[in-house]
Amino acid sequence: MHHLFPQQADTIARIGFANIKAQLLSEEVLERKQEILEANLHLTGGATC
Repeated sequence: MHHLFPQQADTIARIGFANIKAQLLSEEVLERKQEILEANLHLTGGATC
């Protein structure tokens, strides 16, 4: 059984949190993808504003 030093455990926790955050962000982008594509269909002349 390996014993982690507090610094190592903290780093692993931070990496895990970063991975979760990245997954949540990519999931959010996927959810918005259809919305973004539909918005692009309504373009005239290529302007979005």
